[in-house]
Amino acid sequence: MKRLVISSVISCVSFSVLADADAVFYNGKIYTVNKAQPWAEAFAIKDGKIIEVGELSLVKKHQDSETKLIDLQGKMVMPGIVDDHIHPDMGADNYLNIFISPTDSWEQISKVLRDYRANNPDKRWIYGGNLNWLADNGEFISGTEIPSHKSALDAIINDRPVALWDQGAHAMLLNSMALKELNITKDTQPPAGGILVKDAQGELTGVVRETVSEWVTAALDNPPLEEWAEKGMKPFFQEMHSYGVTAMNDAYGVKRNFDAYQYLEKQGDMNMRMHVSISSPLNVPEQATKDALQQLIDNNQSYASDRIYPYGIKYILDGSAAGQTAVMLEPFVGTKYKGSLRIPQQDVMEEMHRLEKQGFVFKVHAIGDGAVSMMLDNLSQLPVRDDGRYHSIAHGTFTNPKDYARFHKLNVVYEASPALWFPSDGMDVIRKDIGEKRLKYMWPIRQLLNKGTLISYGSDWTVAFSPNPWLGIEAMVTREKPGGSKTSAFDFSAIKLDEAIEIFTLNGAKAIGLGDQLGSIETGKFADFIVIDKNIFDEKIRSVHQTKVLQTYFNGELVYSAE
Repeated sequence: MKRLVISSVISCVSFSVLADADAVFYNGKIYTVNKAQPWAEAFAIKDGKIIEVGELSLVKKHQDSETKLIDLQGKMVMPGIVDDHIHPDMGADNYLNIFISPTDSWEQISKVLRDYRANNPDKRWIYGGNLNWLADNGEFISGTEIPSHKSALDAIINDRPVALWDQGAHAMLLNSMALKELNITKDTQPPAGGILVKDAQGELTGVVRETVSEWVTAALDNPPLEEWAEKGMKPFFQEMHSYGVTAMNDAYGVKRNFDAYQYLEKQGDMNMRMHVSISSPLNVPEQATKDALQQLIDNNQSYASDRIYPYGIKYILDGSAAGQTAVMLEPFVGTKYKGSLRIPQQDVMEEMHRLEKQGFVFKVHAIGDGAVSMMLDNLSQLPVRDDGRYHSIAHGTFTNPKDYARFHKLNVVYEASPALWFPSDGMDVIRKDIGEKRLKYMWPIRQLLNKGTLISYGSDWTVAFSPNPWLGIEAMVTREKPGGSKTSAFDFSAIKLDEAIEIFTLNGAKAIGLGDQLGSIETGKFADFIVIDKNIFDEKIRSVHQTKVLQTYFNGELVYSAE
C-alpha cells in the first residue's frame, strides 16, 4: 500500500507518493561514503534500492505494517566493496583444479598434486596455482630451495601434463610431459610476446613466460558449463561475498566467463554486479582465439543486463614486476635491456581508435614506468571521457613522477593492487632487477591522490596472494604487512583510512561506470551493503585486516551471513 502525503503551499496543492519500504535498517553505525552525509542513523530500502537515508525519525516515515525492521545492534554498516580487477575464471578454476598458496611448503604442494592426481584419474591436465615467484636459469622458486625447473614437477608427477602459475600469473612452470603435450622443444619459436626460458646449455627449464601460457590454457580440458558455473564460479562468488565484495570488474573476459554469468543469472544466482573487460584479440597468439574474442566484442550487447556490463576491453601491455618482463624507461640493473612489449604500441592504438568509437572503455595492464608512459601517450590521442565512464591503467607499479599529473588531466583511473605491494618475497626480486633508486616510484598512491586522480582497488586475485580486501585497506594506510611489520613499502605514499574506504567502494563503482548506482549508501542507489563486526574507525589501524563481514546484502537481499 502507498501512503499519500498532501501539502499546501499558498493556493497550490502538490501530491507526492512516499514509498513504503520493504525494510528499514536502524541502530547501527552507518558509514555512507557520501561526503554530504558521512554517517546516518538508519536507511530504508524498496525493490532493491535505497529510498531514504538519515535520522531514524525520517526513515521510519517509510514504514508500514509489512516493512521489516532490522536492528543492526550497533554494528558498522558500509557500502559493498568493489573489486576493480579480478579474474573470476581463475578463481573458479581453483575450486575445480589445483589450489595452492605461494606460502605453502613444497611438501604441502607435493601432497596436493599427488592427491589431486589420485582423486581425478580421468583428468588429462593437472593445472592451477599459485606457486611463489619463478626464477630463470634454474634458480630457486622464491622463498624455497626448490629449483624453478621442470625436474621439480617431474619428481612428483611425470605421466600427466602439469602446469602451475606463479603468483604473478605472467609465468608458469611446466613438467616435461606438459612440454611434450604442447610439442614445445628447445627449437620451438615462442609466440609474439612470449618467452621459453632456457638454461646456459640452451635446454628448456620448464618455465614459460607471458603469451606462451595461452598455449597451455587453449589445451586444457575444460569442464561442461553447468559444472564450471555451479562448482567453480558460484562458490567463487560466495567466497567474495564473505569478504563483502558486491561488484567487480572481470579483468580478462572470455566467452566461458560470459556463459557462466548468463547461466547463473537464469538460475537466479548471479548476485554480483560484473563489469567485464573483454580480452583484446591482440593479447593472444592463436588465430582461432583471436576470432572468438572479436566475435565476443562484436556481440557484447547480447550479454548485457543489470548484473552484467560488457563494456570494457583489456590489454596486457607488458609483463610483471619480477622477472624483467616489465617495460621500463631505463634498463634493468647490469643490462641494456628495458623489457619488451607484449603487443606493439601502434597495434593497440589502432584498435583503441576503432573500439572507442563503439563505446568501449579500456583497462590496460602496465607494470613498468615505460609501459605506463606509453599507455598515457595512447590515451591522450582519444577524447577525454566526461560521461561517468573511465579508461584505466591497471597496477602502474612503476610510475614516473613526470606522469603523475597526466592521469587526472586525461581522466584516467589509476587502479592500485595493494595485495601486490605490501612487503613480500617479490620485493627482493624487484630490488635486484631495478635497483634501490627506482623503488621510490612504486605505487605512488598519495602523490596521485594529491593530483586529483581517481584511484580504484583491484585484488588481481588469483594472481595476487588473496582476494580479501581488508588486508589491502589496512596496507594502503600503513604500507606494511597486515598486522604491522618492521619494514614498510614506501610509507611516504600512505593515505588515511577514510580515503582507503572510498577507494574500495565509491571509487571502484565509478571506475566500472556505476558511480551513480552504487558505491555509497545514498537514495536512489542499489542496496548493496555490508555489516561488519566492528567500527574500524575506532580500532587500531593494524587490526583492520582482521575485520569480519557478518552480512552481505545485494539488491537488498541477504546473500551472505557469517552465522
